[in-house]
Amino acid sequence: MLKAVIFSDLHSLDFSDIRHNVIRIPEVLNKVKEAQEISDKLGEDSGFHEDFYSVLASDNTIYNKNIKLKSVLSTIIQLGLYERYVNKNGQPDFLMGDINGVSPLAICSGDSDLESLLAKDTCENVVGVLSLVGDAMNEQPLLSGVTMSMHHSFKKSEDEGYEKIGDPAKDMGILIQELIEGQGVKQLIDVGPGSSWLSSGDFDHSMYDIQVLESINMDPMLSWFWPYVRNQNQSLDLAN
Repeated sequence: MLKAVIFSDLHSLDFSDIRHNVIRIPEVLNKVKEAQEISDKLGEDSGFHEDFYSVLASDNTIYNKNIKLKSVLSTIIQLGLYERYVNKNGQPDFLMGDINGVSPLAICSGDSDLESLLAKDTCENVVGVLSLVGDAMNEQPLLSGVTMSMHHSFKKSEDEGYEKIGDPAKDMGILIQELIEGQGVKQLIDVGPGSSWLSSGDFDHSMYDIQVLESINMDPMLSWFWPYVRNQNQSLDLAN
């Protein structure tokens, strides 16, 4: 069965109960610590001087103050969840997600690394470069720290790396449809936490004979995660 892992937007992390629980997952916590060590080692060359764990464990007001830092923390969390998924299930056949700005997909596909993500030059240049892209596509000006989404798919190569396939698209549904119809993917796994592309209604997966899962829900050892979140906030409905 061909599998594709999807890195979707993480608006779910705007909720403190989800943040506070996801950093309890060992691989996520280890990735946060790894990123902090790299950032501290970079010193003045780091684009961030906050304590990552403290920001993730903070309330929503503090967490939402810095948009670029939020993007980096979301990436770090998804890298931890992806590492856990791969350790338990092996590398997926395909990857798909946003390739603009701060992107876990760039690291998982081998195009970048965590140190580059945290470097000051990267943080300062990424918004300027993407603003030029937006101008070329006649887009409206972007807020500082906010980038225009552009998605791309990657296929696992013979050397266990990943290579881009097809053309990028702003609409995630177009690429998902191509993975299913053109590549024969039968299982879509959202790294999580949450599956924002499902709730957005951009793509109707019910038309296809496929499995749509979230990495947290697939993991028996994480069966506590969503029930605990629901108990904390009954009005929140992000789990599949």
